[in-house]
Amino acid sequence: MRVFGTRHIVLVFVVGLVAGLALGVHYSRWHFARPGLGPDAGPRSEARFVERFSKELNLTVDQKAKLAAILERKRADLKSVRDTVDPKLAKIRRQTSAEIEKILTPDQVRLFRKHQHRFDRKPGPRGPGPASAKP
Repeated sequence: MRVFGTRHIVLVFVVGLVAGLALGVHYSRWHFARPGLGPDAGPRSEARFVERFSKELNLTVDQKAKLAAILERKRADLKSVRDTVDPKLAKIRRQTSAEIEKILTPDQVRLFRKHQHRFDRKPGPRGPGPASAKP
C-alpha cells in the first residue's frame, strides 16, 4: 500500500481549489446563459422567461407586465456585476494555475495545460463562456 506524503495532499488540495474555481466560473456562465436570467439577455429571452413563469405561476396580465419591467431594469445591474466578477475570477485562476505549474515537472505542466484547455473549451448550454473568464 502506498502512503501519500504532504506534497501529494497539498497537490490534491490545490487541484481541488482550481477545479472549484473553474466550476464556479462555468456555473456562473451556465446560470447567466439561461434564457431571461443573464446580463446579456435581451427582450426575446426575457419574454420567454416571463411566459414560462406566467404558465408555472399562473400570473395575471398585470403581474406579467410588472415581471417584464423588473427584468428589464435589473439586466444592466447583472451585467455590471458580471463585468466586475469575471475578470477577478479569471485572475485568481491564472495565479492559481501558475502556482500549480511551479510544483509540476515539464511533462506534468504539459498535461495540466492540456486538461485546462479542454475544460475551458468545453461548451456550456450556449457554448464557451465570455473571453474575460478564460485564463
